[in-house]
Amino acid sequence: MIKYYVFFRAVNVGKRTVKMESLKQNLQALGYKDVYTFIASGNACFCSPEPNIPKLERQIFDMMKSAYGFDVEAYVRTPLQIKHLLAMQPFPKEKVESAHSWNIGFTDVNATEDVVDAILEMEDGFNHFCFIENSIHWLNQKSIHDTTISQVALEKTLGGRTTFRGRNTLVKMLAKFGD
Repeated sequence: MIKYYVFFRAVNVGKRTVKMESLKQNLQALGYKDVYTFIASGNACFCSPEPNIPKLERQIFDMMKSAYGFDVEAYVRTPLQIKHLLAMQPFPKEKVESAHSWNIGFTDVNATEDVVDAILEMEDGFNHFCFIENSIHWLNQKSIHDTTISQVALEKTLGGRTTFRGRNTLVKMLAKFGD
């Protein structure tokens, strides 16, 4: 069995309500084992023998549509991939130390050099970005609520969807559920 983490986009936002116990039961109904949810923003951990991550994402997407009646992107990552993201230090130490938040966005977009350049052009002295593989590191010197850059603007520039999690949330998930 392979352990995976899954991050859902826009769960428990507006009318897109998903109870975590219900989510756990629906993931178990897909045949996944050792299913756990983590905070109500749409994070879960599970084990599956399936090595094909895009296939898992499709299964979960289809289940969410069927069970809850709306499209929910699901970004599946292995613990090793999460550890790799957390080990990266793409920002200068002094910016990290003074930052209000460091968020990591998951996406299925393989950004071109032009897209990465366009995202970097969004930096404004308070928001700093680094696109690595299929994730975006977003270091914010202000509260996310005070920034002039929105997730919608990032997605438009990216040309696809993403879901962000605080770096500390990922650290806590790994500590709780391990590899």
